[in-house]
Amino acid sequence: VSDEKDARGYLQALASKMTEELETLRNSSLGARATDMPWKMRRFAKLDMSARLELQSALDAEIRAKQTIQEELNKAKAAIIASECKLQESEKKNQDLVAEVEKLKWETEEFRSEKGVKHQESQNSFLAFLNAPTSVLDQFE
Repeated sequence: VSDEKDARGYLQALASKMTEELETLRNSSLGARATDMPWKMRRFAKLDMSARLELQSALDAEIRAKQTIQEELNKAKAAIIASECKLQESEKKNQDLVAEVEKLKWETEEFRSEKGVKHQESQNSFLAFLNAPTSVLDQFE
């Protein structure tokens, strides 16, 4: 990020310097009369000025593009950080749920083992009930 800031600062300084040179050239060309310069010199001066304007325009476009890319990069970094936070929260919640499931399994096993003893006792009493006389008349037989 600091390299990009340095590059941006360098490009902006270069753009300022080129703008100053362009203004200097404009002022110097306005001071000179068209008849003082031969036509070839005027033509070269116009071409030179045109080339500088194109370079300035290209430099400005490059600076804008770099700033846009930097903004997109910052948004992507923010999205990554938010996703990492959500991931950590989800992992924590998952660990808590796994621990709860293990606890419930343990409690279920404990409950089953306790019920197993009681279940055998209840089966014995149920068998005793089945073997018992089913009606009052059976008792008199």
